[in-house]
Amino acid sequence: MRVHAQDHYVEIVTTAGWDLVMLKFSDCVEKLKPLEGVQCHRSRWVRLKHCRWISSCGSAYVCEMSNGDAVPVSRRRYALVREWLNRASRPT
Repeated sequence: MRVHAQDHYVEIVTTAGWDLVMLKFSDCVEKLKPLEGVQCHRSRWVRLKHCRWISSCGSAYVCEMSNGDAVPVSRRRYALVREWLNRASRPT
């Protein structure tokens, strides 16, 4: 569902639970490429099928996940995440 960098560790959250793994965030994001997801912040990655929507929270953006988690989205990556979600929600 989502990945969060924490110092030298990466918190991995799935529908089955979560785990903390000693791994570089960039290596983790590289391994997640086969899954449809996007790095929404310098320390966050989300799998798009679990993103419900993006909302603004003051001057910041937040991605609401299917499990209720709120993941920050950087202003720099907001347009990219929004475009991915728009593409994913369009009928094929």
